[in-house]
Amino acid sequence: MVRQKELENHFEEAVSQRQFEVYYQPKYDVKGGRFYGAEALVRWNSPVEGMIPPGVFVPVFESNSMIIRLDEYIFEQVCRQIRQWLDRGFVVQPVSVNISRLHLYQKGFVERYLGLIRRWHVPPGLVELELTETVMFDNEELLGETLQDFRREGVPILMDDFGSGFANLDSVLALPFKVLKIDKTLLDNAVEDESAAALYRSVVEMIGKQGLSTVAEGVETAEQDRLIRSLGIDEAQGYFYAKPMPIEDIFATIQGS
Repeated sequence: MVRQKELENHFEEAVSQRQFEVYYQPKYDVKGGRFYGAEALVRWNSPVEGMIPPGVFVPVFESNSMIIRLDEYIFEQVCRQIRQWLDRGFVVQPVSVNISRLHLYQKGFVERYLGLIRRWHVPPGLVELELTETVMFDNEELLGETLQDFRREGVPILMDDFGSGFANLDSVLALPFKVLKIDKTLLDNAVEDESAAALYRSVVEMIGKQGLSTVAEGVETAEQDRLIRSLGIDEAQGYFYAKPMPIEDIFATIQGS
């Protein structure tokens, strides 16, 4: 409780001093054999404590709704950065940004995010939104309305951690998701366990038959890389390809692939 209060008390100062930094984890185009796009991740670079892991502060801010402001702050930083790349004449690839399910219950959520995209003159397809599978257990009707609003404006929606909460696939397919990111836990067992591999294979096939793209999360070994290649996965993320990196490294990494 003391630690939680400590983090909460420093939140405003951290935002105003831009202590929250955006790190980017490249996404690997398995079929194309190159990096393509990235996921934006938040890091807290405290002048007192140094780098505070997101596993420490994100749950705290989710419990008190501060995550809403933090998500929006990170989203704007990404829009700003994409604009800077475009202004410098770079060929920019899509960047996905995580948003908490708490946003769904915030009045004006869609308008604020679309407003930031317009403010920084970012082509909608270059910024993507990631929602975790847990949103399926909140308010499916509200979720559908929200996602359709973004879809009409050309903003792609990704489902993160698919398979972690065993959401009904039919319900997922009824919503305007473009990409399903398959949860790391499904892959962890697939290399050693044939039944787990069969499950992973069936998930990939079902998603593909619906015309959606697949991303394998948490690829950490050559064995896992070989497995997802054999299954026809579209894209992958994980330490096997690249770790999350600061802004000064991400563009060179993607462009050099």
